Amino acid sequence: MRIVYSALFLAACAGPQKLVRVPIGSVLLVIDGGGATLESLNPQTGFYDRYYPVAEGPSAVTVSPDGRRAVVASFGSSQLTVVSVLDRRVERQFELPGRPRGVVFLNRQRAAVPIEGGELLVVRLLAQNVARSFDVGVEQPRGISLSRDRKRAYVPDAASDQLVAVDLETGTVLGRVPLGRGPTDVLRRPYSEELWVTCRDEGSVIVVAGESLEVAARIEVGGAPVGLGFDRKGRWALVADAAGGTVIRIDAGTREVVASVDLGSTGGEGDGPGWDGTPAGVLVEPSGRYAFAPLVHADRVAVIDVAGNALLGTYPTGPAPIDLAWTWINFRDPFYREGEGNGD
Repeated sequence: MRIVYSALFLAACAGPQKLVRVPIGSVLLVIDGGGATLESLNPQTGFYDRYYPVAEGPSAVTVSPDGRRAVVASFGSSQLTVVSVLDRRVERQFELPGRPRGVVFLNRQRAAVPIEGGELLVVRLLAQNVARSFDVGVEQPRGISLSRDRKRAYVPDAASDQLVAVDLETGTVLGRVPLGRGPTDVLRRPYSEELWVTCRDEGSVIVVAGESLEVAARIEVGGAPVGLGFDRKGRWALVADAAGGTVIRIDAGTREVVASVDLGSTGGEGDGPGWDGTPAGVLVEPSGRYAFAPLVHADRVAVIDVAGNALLGTYPTGPAPIDLAWTWINFRDPFYREGEGNGD
């Protein structure tokens, strides 16, 4: 046990410049829930080059399909903050008619935002107004994902334990799919119409067929799954387990758990590297070599070697990191171009 502890401790203390090797211009965006800040981290050096002020109570961040713009949804203050990654400045900040629980780009200038109370908004980001508002009956939304053609939205509802499918042209509710207890996140598997939903209260991931709106599989992972990410081709998924302080790897084809990585002790107790390893989610870097998990109680981001199933170390953050996004400044790099697996 002492050997394992020492290995984790040394990995955590390694110079941040040695943790990952990614293309020049890569940027990891980190929301600090406790500091109302969006941090821009150079993942190769571990240094932050920008701190963007956002509205109070930030809860989600997403990046436009072309990578040039980020939007932060602030549940605590019912606002959106629009950041130009290219120009490195806050472009807009404006109020919504309700508290947002997720945000996803529809195109470069519009986003879909579910708000508490039942509405799904289509927002004009630069005009700072709501283009459309649909009453879809989702009282407690928990994230949002889109179909491949971006004409449908899928929103988990924690009040009804359902996944609600919505036509974004008409606002019609296309169906409601019963899930497990406590849905917390949804993500479409790249190059497919499968929707994967984490259900925290029953320790499972539910796979829903987007075309038929039927449950295709129920994957038991245990613990409290709170977020997930895919590699760009949808071959595997990573699931963040808040109860066990781990990130679990699932083969997306066989839908079987194949590995897990320990991020540290939960609750700051027991064997481990000395911090609380409770993840708030997980993000897969576009090449699929690395993944990142915000450790909300430790003020760190864990860095994971996916193929090696190993914790490489951590980056320090501001208070209570809650969500992550990946973008880039070098727009010529072939890994980082608009397309499948980027922007969901």
